[in-house]
Amino acid sequence: MSLEYALITDSCLPEEVKKSEYFVAVDKKQWLDLIDYSEGLVDADPNQKVLFLIVAKGTPEQEEEAARKKAERQQEWEKLNAEKERLKREQEEKTKLRKKSESIFNALYHR
Repeated sequence: MSLEYALITDSCLPEEVKKSEYFVAVDKKQWLDLIDYSEGLVDADPNQKVLFLIVAKGTPEQEEEAARKKAERQQEWEKLNAEKERLKREQEEKTKLRKKSESIFNALYHR
């Protein structure tokens, strides 16, 4: 028998999960019935495993802080991607210059 419970905060739950067809929000009565039903399932079949995920909503201040941190992470990610692209263009330019230098050098020595 395996019936487990887990708790995470709302800010840790990606938007993709909340938008998934497998995400179901339930009221208290339904929640309690799901637990009761699941207990019956795992009692009847020891191979059954059920995990109930409880999502704790934060205070408005906590939600705001989580949104601010997410925006900061996104901004940092965008900076890093911009730097990566800049370095890539720089390397491509160096490679292009080097090939041209090789070509010029070879032309001077008739190679």
